[in-house]
Amino acid sequence: MVKSQTVMAAQDESPSAAAANSNNETAENRPAKKRRELATGQKAIEVALDKKVDAQLIQLPLRQFAEWIEEECGIQVEIDNRCVGDAGLDPNAMEISLDMRGITLRSLLHHALRPFDLTYVISHGVLLITTRDAAAAQLVVEIYPAADLIRFRDSSGAISENAEHVIELVTTACSATSWDAVGGSGTISQFDGLLVVGQSQDVQPQVAALLDAVRASIAAEANGDTSPRKVQRAASADAEMAKALESSREYSLIETPLLQLAEMIERQTQVQLMIDNRAFEDAGIDATGVELTAEFASAPLASILDHALSQHGLAYIVDHEAIVITTGDRAASMMETYIYSVADLIARDQPATTNADSRASDLKELLAGNVDAAVWDSVGGPAQMQFAAPWKLLVVSAPRSTQRKLADTLEKLRDAKRRQAEANLAPSEAQASDDPIELRVFAIAAATDGSAETAKRTADVVRDLVPELGKQAGNGEGPSYLRALPDRLVVRHRRSVLAKVEKLLEQLETPGGGAATGAATFGR
Repeated sequence: MVKSQTVMAAQDESPSAAAANSNNETAENRPAKKRRELATGQKAIEVALDKKVDAQLIQLPLRQFAEWIEEECGIQVEIDNRCVGDAGLDPNAMEISLDMRGITLRSLLHHALRPFDLTYVISHGVLLITTRDAAAAQLVVEIYPAADLIRFRDSSGAISENAEHVIELVTTACSATSWDAVGGSGTISQFDGLLVVGQSQDVQPQVAALLDAVRASIAAEANGDTSPRKVQRAASADAEMAKALESSREYSLIETPLLQLAEMIERQTQVQLMIDNRAFEDAGIDATGVELTAEFASAPLASILDHALSQHGLAYIVDHEAIVITTGDRAASMMETYIYSVADLIARDQPATTNADSRASDLKELLAGNVDAAVWDSVGGPAQMQFAAPWKLLVVSAPRSTQRKLADTLEKLRDAKRRQAEANLAPSEAQASDDPIELRVFAIAAATDGSAETAKRTADVVRDLVPELGKQAGNGEGPSYLRALPDRLVVRHRRSVLAKVEKLLEQLETPGGGAATGAATFGR
């Protein structure tokens, strides 16, 4: 027997797309009328997708599920019968059972349709339920303002433009196999600081979320915040999941049924928790027969789930506003994208001729070799790690468990660098008072084309020949640095180090063909 109980937090009015066409409509006015209906229908559906819903659905056939959405949300829903039928599916035979509250219609659709390899698109003013392959073939064009990312200020202070960095970042982090450069259908190009992207309706939100996350990471790093940032569409929903997973709990599990534990966690945390029945069935696992035994005096819920589930080859993921208990294989195949600021890690601690890109490559190699080495694409795995050079960010697509290990490893590296600096590089108080920090500007010969390239080369030589420049002045007096301008080197360091720089420039012919022409000293 089919049962359905539904409660909605809010409802829309009936959509204009449901109105019948007038019998008096002429060929002349039909196109304009259809365009207006399409715009109205598209907007109504997008608004409805982001609204919160409550739903208890018990063995509800897909066709009746579509009718339920129409009734409760006031938008027109259709089933792509041809594509669904070609996939060997019967809309009347597919039954949906879900019990979810306070979840967006967008996420409800994801969880309802995923077990059948179905999804939805907005097409001609209606919400169309179709197959994943059919949806991927329907491209839409979106234009993203990106001048702030395409044009950036380099280490010399000059403005550089390199759209290739942004395009490579997007095509690597957002559905990497779907772009035309690798045989897919997605397209991306740049025009006057704008990114023009032709992609499926599923990938477009990923692009928008990635660009927003890059901007947020740049802003956070400028304020000294190097914490990882997840690329996600619904940050507030994921924040609720993260809070629940980090909360400490006490559990005494003695042959406790998995379904009972799931209900207990959902009741205590007030977050959605569900069993991935499709993955369980594919793996031949009966969820009703899984029993867990473990004792936890006080531990984060994430650790409890990791430990208890791993004994049965299970895991959990955070997916569309829900904690989903699934198989280890599916969890390993689910990629999450995080952005890590690594500017502090690839900065030089010792004099070297290597540039930031080379040091970033060393860091990537270190991480890939020590954090779940078998998952990375360099050895045939699904995970990817990309260095976004203009902003010194690592953009990583990898399973949740790998991301956690990666974040932990980066923090250990930072801690080790801090301890190394404190132990070996900080001068004594007496030394600091006798050798104060000063800012000095050294004039050098400029390049004939007015660029900063000559100064950059001079700066590299000075760094290599004055080893102290690779060390922070320390003692809490602010950072030491060397900056290259077109006809100047700006150095902030201890007076003794500045004297070595001045002597070197007096003796050394600059790469542009002239010697240093003078210096000016400023107070700290």
